[in-house]
Amino acid sequence: MKLRREPFPNAVPKRWALGDHFIPRGRYIDPDFARLELDRLFSNTWQVACRDEDIPERGSFYEATIGDKSIVVVRQPDRSVRAVHNFCARHSGQLVRGTGRLERFTCAPHGCFFSLDGTPLTGDSLRAESNTHLHRRELSPVCVDTWGGWIFVHLASSEPVSLREWLPLQISYLELFQLEDMRYRWRKQIEVAANWKVALETFFESFRRTLGSSTRSAPSRKARTHAYGEHVAFHTADSLLGEDGSLSTMASTPTQVADRVERIARDLDALYSASDLDAAHLLRSTEPPAELPALLQFLVFAEHSAIEYGIDYPTVSIGEYITFAAGYHLFPAMVLVVEKSSALGAVVRPLGADPDASIVELFCIEHHIPGSSRLAPLEVLEGAQDPRLGPQLSEWIQTMVSVQRRMHSPEFDAIPLHESDYATMHQHHVADNLLFDVEVRADHFGAAGNTTQSMNN
Repeated sequence: MKLRREPFPNAVPKRWALGDHFIPRGRYIDPDFARLELDRLFSNTWQVACRDEDIPERGSFYEATIGDKSIVVVRQPDRSVRAVHNFCARHSGQLVRGTGRLERFTCAPHGCFFSLDGTPLTGDSLRAESNTHLHRRELSPVCVDTWGGWIFVHLASSEPVSLREWLPLQISYLELFQLEDMRYRWRKQIEVAANWKVALETFFESFRRTLGSSTRSAPSRKARTHAYGEHVAFHTADSLLGEDGSLSTMASTPTQVADRVERIARDLDALYSASDLDAAHLLRSTEPPAELPALLQFLVFAEHSAIEYGIDYPTVSIGEYITFAAGYHLFPAMVLVVEKSSALGAVVRPLGADPDASIVELFCIEHHIPGSSRLAPLEVLEGAQDPRLGPQLSEWIQTMVSVQRRMHSPEFDAIPLHESDYATMHQHHVADNLLFDVEVRADHFGAAGNTTQSMNN
C-alpha cells in the first residue's frame, strides 16, 4: 500500500519518520535502523534475562543474548545475583554457553580464573603477572535487578534509572498476582524469519483477538488500552463485561464463561490451570444467584478449587481482577498476559543485526501445587511447523513470517494503523525518544491519547 509521507518529528530521518496513521517499512527491513536499535535502544533499556528459577543455586548461570551481546547471569554464594559480559577482557573469548553451574569462570585460552562476581583469581598459571594488573582485568559488570520473578539486566555503561522507576506504579500492581511465586509450566524458543517488532506486534493483535473475543453475538467492543510511560496495558477480559465496561451490565452466561476458559486452556495450554478447569466444569452445572454475574461465580469457584489443590492462590478482589488481569507490553521486548493462576508471555529480540530475523521465547508460568514444581526445560523449536508449538502458536509464528515477506514487496510502502493498534504506535514513538532523542507524542491517534489515564478510572 502506497501512503503519502508526513514525517514527524523533523529530527527523524524521512525514510523512518512515523505518520499519524502509518509506520514506514524501513523501520522493519532497513539494516541501518536495526543497527541503530541495537546501539541505542537495547543498550539503554532494562531487558529480561531469565527467571529466578533458572539459577536456583550457588554458581548456577544463565546466558542471555541481547542482540549481538552475550550476558551471563550468575547466582552468588549469598543468594544474590550478578551479571557480567560473557567474555574475558584480556582475550575477548566467550566464557560460558547456555546454562549450567560452575565454581568459577575460566578463560581457557590463557588459563585466567575469575570468581563468581567477576573479580580475578590468582593461581599457578598467573604467578608471572602482578595482582594489580589482574584487578584491572575483572569481568565487565552489567547492572542487574529483579521484579516479578524475572531477572533484568541493563547494558548502559553508566548507572541507569532503577528498574522500579522504569516500571511505573500501575505495572507494580501486578504484584497482586504474586508472579514471583509462579513457576514455568512450559517454555519454547524459536528463531523467526521476521523483524522483532513484527513478532511483538503480532502478539499484541493475537493476544487481544484470542483472549478478548466476544462471548456475545453482538460485535465485541474495542479493548481498552492505557499507556504508562514507556509501557502499555490492554484489557483482555472486556468481552466478559457489559457494553459499558462495567460489572453491573455483565451479561455473559455460565456456559459462555466456561467455554472461554476451556477454549483458551485448550488452544494455548496457558492462563488457566487444572483447578480452573475444574471450576469451569462446576460452573456449567451450577445456576449462580441472579445477582451474581457468571464471571464472578467462576472466580469464586476457581479460588475454592485452587485451595483444594493446595495452591497458594493470590488474594485479588473482583475490582482488582477486572482492572489488572490484562495484557501488558513491558517496553521494549516483553509482552505478558496475566490471570490469577497463570500468565502467558513472550520475550522477543533481534537476532544480531539482521532486520529480518528474531529470537522469540514463549512461556507459561503458573502457581503450582506444592511439591510438584520443577524447572521446565527450554524447548528449542525447529520452525513454525514444529508440532511442539501447537496449532494456535504455530499460526501466529507463520503470520509473522508472512508479514515480513510482504514488507519486501515493491508495492508495500508502510503499515497502515487504526485506533486498535495504539500499542504498536505507542512503542514506535517511545523508541524514537531513545533512537533520536525526540519527545514522545501523547496523542498518537488523536482521541486515543486519552487512553493514557489511570486503569483505576
